[in-house]
Amino acid sequence: MRKLAIVLLAVLFVVALGGGYSAAFADDINENFATSYVLDDLAGANIDGKVFNVQDYPQDVKGELRLIAFMEYAYSEKEDLRDYYGLYFYLYNPRAIQFTDDERNKVQIATEYEQQGNELIPTKWEKFNLKLCSISAERLFVKFRVDNVAAIYERVSQHPELRRYDISGLELVTPSSTNAKEYGVGGTWQYSGYARGCGDDVLENTLQCNASTTQVLQLDDLHHTYYRNWIEEYKNGFNSDGIIAGRKAQQLNSVYFSVPNYYVEQYKRLYSIQAETYRYLTSPIVVITDKYITSNQADSYYNRLLSQRNLYDPSKRDNAMSATLYWDYGSGLVHSSNVGRTAYNYFDREYSDTLHTLAWVFRQDKRADEVSVESADLLRYMSEYSDLFDDHSIRGKYASDLFADHYYSYGMNYSSFSNGYYPIDLDVSGDKDFVFTESDSTQSAWDRFFNGQNHVDGKPFSPIVEVSYNDVKGLTDDELAQKYYIAKEDATDFYNYVWSNSDRTVYLFHFAQSDYYSNDVRAYAKFSVYENNNVGFVAQEVAYLDFDIISMGYENDMGHIEIIPVVSNPVDIVSSIESGSPVTGWDKVLDELEDFWNRVENFFNRVGNFATENWWLFVILGVLILFGVLSYFFPVLRVVFKWLWIGLKWLLKILWWIVSAPARLIVLIANSIKNRAERRSGTKT
Repeated sequence: MRKLAIVLLAVLFVVALGGGYSAAFADDINENFATSYVLDDLAGANIDGKVFNVQDYPQDVKGELRLIAFMEYAYSEKEDLRDYYGLYFYLYNPRAIQFTDDERNKVQIATEYEQQGNELIPTKWEKFNLKLCSISAERLFVKFRVDNVAAIYERVSQHPELRRYDISGLELVTPSSTNAKEYGVGGTWQYSGYARGCGDDVLENTLQCNASTTQVLQLDDLHHTYYRNWIEEYKNGFNSDGIIAGRKAQQLNSVYFSVPNYYVEQYKRLYSIQAETYRYLTSPIVVITDKYITSNQADSYYNRLLSQRNLYDPSKRDNAMSATLYWDYGSGLVHSSNVGRTAYNYFDREYSDTLHTLAWVFRQDKRADEVSVESADLLRYMSEYSDLFDDHSIRGKYASDLFADHYYSYGMNYSSFSNGYYPIDLDVSGDKDFVFTESDSTQSAWDRFFNGQNHVDGKPFSPIVEVSYNDVKGLTDDELAQKYYIAKEDATDFYNYVWSNSDRTVYLFHFAQSDYYSNDVRAYAKFSVYENNNVGFVAQEVAYLDFDIISMGYENDMGHIEIIPVVSNPVDIVSSIESGSPVTGWDKVLDELEDFWNRVENFFNRVGNFATENWWLFVILGVLILFGVLSYFFPVLRVVFKWLWIGLKWLLKILWWIVSAPARLIVLIANSIKNRAERRSGTKT
């Protein structure tokens, strides 16, 4: 395996790879070793080639977190000793960062290998939970252990004579962080022998360890984007059953990032990407566009802070304005409680028979088809709501109210959704391409009128796309969105990212496709003016929490795929929401006019960009036009221009004669050789 020392030095985690560790680490089995004090463990240990001394590790506000020891503890094939087996990490923490014991603390370890010649190469990497064991008084030293080592023990026990651990990085959480930060390790540890009491000779310590570096790929922050392909839209508001069915879109979720050009030069192509995430369906997200329906609660909704978990606050409620928000309704069913419809009470809970907490509420004063809530606002809302009600049961950070186990939609058949861990392994073979549903262009208008629109699969597209600046240069936001399946509002950021990373290789990774649902929200209130009136919209989408790229597979010239572990920070991905409602009437006319002027503006921008890059052509053109105008008003200049033109033609002839001289010389030599040959043969007179 190639060793990339440059990559290892570039990451923020310095690794102690000095070889074996002293017997002081594992001379005897300690039943309470998992909870022993970190400095007691380190006392007498051989770290960086010398006996550990606290004085060698001072506090340093500019220092970087450093792994000073990795230890396999009490490995044994003896049945009664297996419970003592463990893997421990000892960190030097010069900035005294406060880490928390959290389910998001992880270590990434190789779990499968392949023999290539004389080398054993990791082919699969997985994450394992880390348990915070001990922190020194000044937080300068931290001890973690792998929480569940059963699978790791099963692997290494197959070759107990040489137990190998390849570790690419550690993901650690602080109290103030929403996501873990990954610190690169890039090390291989190979253990042989046994600690005293663990082998056949219970009095002998034969434990040895050899350590070396291994290749890791450090990614910059992952940037998220999305694309929605609207496939069902009921513009008249109702289907044949008299039910508002709403709108449905296929949502393509993607991230983009860059890597050093080394990988493009060293390998044939990026073949595959392995990632993981925890996906959760959001509970209904309601956006109110009507000022009056929110009454004096509007400010709190606008600031994304809810005064009460069930949206009921007697001190602020206006009794004359009690209202029920609903969607998916049929005529005469608004007040029924057992019809399977979705009816949600806004200020009290008399009709909230299926959803007891409306957790998401926003207010915006915009036209319905213009309303959206950006990704950053949704993520901020999730954190504020969870903190407000002290509920962090989902992934240790978000309230359970924010998510649901099914779509609250008649049009989507109230389909269930499986929340939780979601592994991702995609490649460019063509077997795992994405496909959008499209309208059937061959369907007749008659059939479409009576039977509805038919849909067919569109053209498949690869999940991994390499993007260069030349690919995006000169494209409008609409063109970028359509070409790369990204959100139009993200197009400018995407373009700027590709431009700013033109000295690196940029990849766009489409990692998942999900269903997005939206519908008009109506209000039932004591005032008839609100009876069945639209007051906003509701949406549900899939959120991807702690999304992280684990490894990337590069294909070499021989067709072999080399899996390289990746160091990157996990991110939470929640796409912006929109109503998806169609634009009609004068609003549509105004939008079309705006689109026309945008196209005109884009045309002149392209002309301006061309002029900037090819300014010399315009200088020559300007000079020629100036000469033409002057010669019209001053005939005497025509004679001057005539002689200048003659001089220019002679100059061009001279330049051509110089440029073509080598070619003419070659022709002359060839003819000379040919003539000599003909004279010798007597064929030329």
